Amino acid sequence: MLLSLTLTAHAQSVDNYVANYCVRYERQHLFLQKDSDLNVVDYDLEWPDIINFNDVMPLKRYISKLLLGVSTSSVDSVVMVINRRMGDPVTKQFKEIPDDRRFCYADFKAQILSYVPNRFIAYRISASVKPESLSGQAKYNAERYVLYDINNQNVNKIKHHFSDAWRLVFFKNLVDEFFPFVINICDCISNISFKKGMVLYEQFN
Repeated sequence: MLLSLTLTAHAQSVDNYVANYCVRYERQHLFLQKDSDLNVVDYDLEWPDIINFNDVMPLKRYISKLLLGVSTSSVDSVVMVINRRMGDPVTKQFKEIPDDRRFCYADFKAQILSYVPNRFIAYRISASVKPESLSGQAKYNAERYVLYDINNQNVNKIKHHFSDAWRLVFFKNLVDEFFPFVINICDCISNISFKKGMVLYEQFN
């Protein structure tokens, strides 16, 4: 089974803000085979080609590094690495019922949460690789919420220590209320703790 969607968007609206930028959307659901392994792969990527007339290279490399452990500025390279690791599409019927222990389930996401022109773009990035007992794939799990400072070209990570029910609500409040203050002083302070929700903010160079 193979479902795919590839879109490129210009002058998109995110959280009611509109600006000239280019985001490439890559979404696929794949059933792949590599040797005797069977891999069910989903990826949904909102790739930042151009943000505020900036190529945002540090952000692209951060996203690819978190998703796959490789540093690249191209979404095509990200897709190529996924396919190389997970195998080729299954196009024929199996003669026998596949062994469930050979399966692996992988999911990769990069989602835009908010965008303020000339200031920042906020992302949720996650990767999950769940192999069964006889799969040759390595287990992996990661999730990050990041703010990319457009003017200073810095990737800044926010660690969350609260329930999923409050996560996006608090994240939006954090962005709206604290981002200008944080960006102004992040050159002097390596991390900032907020009492509400126990959020830890870190700058990554």
